[in-house]
Amino acid sequence: SKQTGTALAAFRKHMKFSDKFGNAELFDALETEALKTNAPAGYTVCNDTAGAFIVALADSDSEKAVSRGWWTVMAGACARVLTTPLKNDAVYLLVQKRNGAGLVTGSDKFCLTTVAFQIAGRGNCGPRGFQEMGFARTITKGRTGYVAHVGETGLLAPLQAQAGMLK
Repeated sequence: SKQTGTALAAFRKHMKFSDKFGNAELFDALETEALKTNAPAGYTVCNDTAGAFIVALADSDSEKAVSRGWWTVMAGACARVLTTPLKNDAVYLLVQKRNGAGLVTGSDKFCLTTVAFQIAGRGNCGPRGFQEMGFARTITKGRTGYVAHVGETGLLAPLQAQAGMLK
């Protein structure tokens, strides 16, 4: 429709896209912008920094803990790293720059490796051949979806993230 075309043209202008910006890129950008304001089921990480970073997640209920990674999230983009509705009270997040520098860390220890991984259990990492690092706890209790915004100083509070989006 004409309204859709007008809205897409306005979005292209707002995002300062060049004329060479194709439809595939446009729809990626639309999805990323939508993820910044809406929390779809699952766990989404948005990169509000100037460079790409990598993400690992862990969750732990009374029965078991599982840590998994790595997802790459490009600058200015969002990635939905868990796609099923959240069930636990917290999800633990670890974000590193590509050079290994920590952006989001915490005191809750989980096992990981330097390559793609999914590890059951959270203790005894070294003897099992894994590294151990501290993950940050994000409170997801009562939510089916959560969006974590990560900036140059680490995990952003929801109000900071919204203010950053409006600039």
